[in-house]
Amino acid sequence: MTTGKDPHPQSVASSADSNAASHPSNAWVDRHLENVYAYAYRLAGSHDDAEELTQQTFLIAQQHYRQLRDPTRAEAWLFRILRNHFLKSRQRKRPLVASQHGVLVDQIEQPCHDFNDVDQDQQIQRALASLSDDFRTVVLMFYFEQLSYRQIAKELGLPMGTVMSRLTRARRKLRDVILRMERVAESVMS
Repeated sequence: MTTGKDPHPQSVASSADSNAASHPSNAWVDRHLENVYAYAYRLAGSHDDAEELTQQTFLIAQQHYRQLRDPTRAEAWLFRILRNHFLKSRQRKRPLVASQHGVLVDQIEQPCHDFNDVDQDQQIQRALASLSDDFRTVVLMFYFEQLSYRQIAKELGLPMGTVMSRLTRARRKLRDVILRMERVAESVMS
């Protein structure tokens, strides 16, 4: 699975950097920006929403930096902040930026240097976007954050069996969506 990294997340960096005082440092933001943005993009499904989520993540991290117990686990801590902020925004039914303007994931161009990577990245993002937040979150926690079933269950406050079930169902849905997209692409090319 590709990470969906945007080659130019600098617009996020400039905003996050302007909020960073002494902790975390600009170097700290730069070190984690690309992966945090990639995870935000996978969760949100659009570059605008990913930028907003990334900015909010670094803002929250700035405000609560003293709570980071182990600096070697900073990225996992940032992912947790990002995921929690994303889930809270969804629970409040408050649409994120791109949604407010009626922009669909399919309409957003994704700048990338390699056409095949763009095509595969868009295919993965569309498949992820087709999942409900509950399924998408579990998939990303397992594959992107590389958390165990037990860790996911603890983070989300769910029984481990529910996590396993959601992951199995999400994999099946992703496979079906991707196969359907490939069949459509093949029929268009014929």
